[in-house]
Amino acid sequence: MINFLKTTDAKLKMIIDNHFIRDLKFNNYFGVEFYNFEYFSTNKTLVLRKPFDSFYRVYIMSECEFDLLSVLSNLDALHVINIPSRKSIIDWDKVLQKANFKCHAVYERLIKKTIEKRGDFIPCYATIDELNEIDQILNSTFSPITAWLPSKAELISLIQQNKILVDRDDIGVSGLLVFLIENKKVYLKAWANVRGIGLSILLNVFNLMADIGIQNSYLWTNSENKKAKNIYSILDFMPDGLKDYTYLKN
Repeated sequence: MINFLKTTDAKLKMIIDNHFIRDLKFNNYFGVEFYNFEYFSTNKTLVLRKPFDSFYRVYIMSECEFDLLSVLSNLDALHVINIPSRKSIIDWDKVLQKANFKCHAVYERLIKKTIEKRGDFIPCYATIDELNEIDQILNSTFSPITAWLPSKAELISLIQQNKILVDRDDIGVSGLLVFLIENKKVYLKAWANVRGIGLSILLNVFNLMADIGIQNSYLWTNSENKKAKNIYSILDFMPDGLKDYTYLKN
């Protein structure tokens, strides 16, 4: 069993920086905000973890396969490791399997490089009154283990920034799309539909992109979800080569 420690953000940043400059063979930490992180370190390995309701998400920096294996083998509880990569992860897979981690899912990032305006953008932004409904839809549609799920505080901020579009019917919110705009790119973070077809909300965000002069949009999809991949293919999304491998250990 490993005893993880907590420290100040400033000290944790120093620890991370000290490991980051080394000749790392394993690294899945790429500038993630380390709020509420715990850490464990050896001379050759740093393991960071962030607690969620039922599991820990783990970030690793290690220069030694055997040292890393020793650390991972002694993790208890449910730990989840995400490995984004454009290359083979055979070295990761070998270590993780020996440490009793199993590959849970593989996600692919898709890119759409051209946007065609198909109508006027409809500013159907979510309101604060719809916060609980949106939170419920997201948590019933996606698993926190494999998907990006914002906290309620983050949802409030996204609503205030007009980063959530919704479809509505007589019952309430029937679909939603969470998006972010960064460096002239749009990242479609979560698309959920509970009633109706739901494609209109995607087409609507494309109209917004056309209005503000942005061409490239990105999203993630499970590599085994053929239905979603077919829809995205019809909308001219294609894989850009980046995959995210999710491993977990019970």
